[in-house]
Amino acid sequence: GPFRATELWNDLVHNLQSRAVIKRRRIHRHKFDKCFTGSDAVDIVLNYLLDDQQSYINKKITRENAFKLCQLMLDSCIFEPAQTKNASSEKTVVFEDSSVKFYSFICNHSEPTDMKENSDSLDCQSMDDSTSAESRMRCI
Repeated sequence: GPFRATELWNDLVHNLQSRAVIKRRRIHRHKFDKCFTGSDAVDIVLNYLLDDQQSYINKKITRENAFKLCQLMLDSCIFEPAQTKNASSEKTVVFEDSSVKFYSFICNHSEPTDMKENSDSLDCQSMDDSTSAESRMRCI
């Protein structure tokens, strides 16, 4: 149901926040502070899904599922691309499963309400909307 989906979504976000290796990264001459890689995010999400497989009865867990959830987290303003922090927010951002694409958490929120209070983006979805969480979890 919708409350279970919200719980799974929040657990997934918390798992990524607690397991992602956050550090200064470098590509060419550019340095990015406090970020993680796209491939690391997909690995963490995939491992979480595989470890918690009993929650997804009759679902085949794939890297593509984990990738889609990372895109949803990006769309939901859980994290943002480190490379485009100062760029215009008008264009759609596509998540990349890559070791050279860096992402930063927008805020360390453990409760859905923190997301709404700390976010400046109008595109962020409310994290406490159980219907949204249920639809997010359908992609797995």
